[in-house]
Amino acid sequence: MGSVFCPCYEPPGAAEKVPLTLHDPSLRHPIEELYFCHTCRSIKCYRCVDLEHGPKFCPSCWRSFDHEARYCQRHCFRCPSCRSRLRVKADSNDEDTKISKSFRFNCANCKWTYTTGKLTKPQPLYEIIRESSKTVLERRFSELKTYYENLYETLHISEARHRKRLVGRFSSLELAHVVEHRKLPEIGVIREQTVDQPELPLFQELCCKSSVRCKSCRNVLVQPSSEPSSSSFETLSMAISRLPVLECIGSTLVVTNPSKESMEVQLHLMDSEVLTLYETRLYLSARPECKTPEEYAKCIPTPKLTNSRAEALSRTEEGSNWKIVKAEILKAQEIPILLTAKTDTASFSWWQFLRIS
Repeated sequence: MGSVFCPCYEPPGAAEKVPLTLHDPSLRHPIEELYFCHTCRSIKCYRCVDLEHGPKFCPSCWRSFDHEARYCQRHCFRCPSCRSRLRVKADSNDEDTKISKSFRFNCANCKWTYTTGKLTKPQPLYEIIRESSKTVLERRFSELKTYYENLYETLHISEARHRKRLVGRFSSLELAHVVEHRKLPEIGVIREQTVDQPELPLFQELCCKSSVRCKSCRNVLVQPSSEPSSSSFETLSMAISRLPVLECIGSTLVVTNPSKESMEVQLHLMDSEVLTLYETRLYLSARPECKTPEEYAKCIPTPKLTNSRAEALSRTEEGSNWKIVKAEILKAQEIPILLTAKTDTASFSWWQFLRIS
């Protein structure tokens, strides 16, 4: 089908009919990746839009979280072996008049299991797994960080600039003397021992829905539903559902109208040495509502069907929303074609690179 040219890097004030950046390969995109702005009446690539991220949510329990969170803080975990969702079950144990609990993680896909130790103090399961995943160095760092934070609060030196001044005021020998007289904990190099530890459950990463907005007119092009469990869209303006598609199927050119509006399409060819068009103005009806397989089959151009003899006899040159373009292919090459579509409400143009086979 080829690619579509986006004129977002075209110099301002360019009055030529052919864009100066037409043959820049970085400005050509598949039509499936482009948006269409009804206000600007033009296509939009990823450079022409802004993304606005919505609130984060967990894809397992559908709970919403703030923007700073990265993982679900409920009982949602993933298997470290196959990344499937884990089942969590709590077991109660009564020993020596102490009530303790342990949690079991089971994977229904690969049969991976994990059991926590006995816990006597109520604690969120998210914190239990996070504490278990800390290494010796991380625990030592947390202890030192807590100690020095309390020390700075005692000395009324809480701001970062005061801390830098305190360290820069003394030399290394003087700092060692201060540490010795104040009996601060000695900081040494801790060599972590490589101990085979069991794999721990993975935290469930959060997701978010993003809306797409045009940079020029600030019109919303894509707006997903606000419900985390819904996959529908409140607004969805994609180029593939608006622009007519020009395809070269074998040695046949076909134009298809994917929109719900009837339109008149004009084709403007640059290179006549590769392709000769005998019909440059086409009228395409709107795409009908396809409720049955028979109605859907009528929207498929006949050149896309198999080359059986029975289907070849029943082929037509025009369908409900598509039409075969009368043309003669002279050379196999990729050429740019300017397409202009006119409807009852709007008119817009775009450049498409057609791959001639």
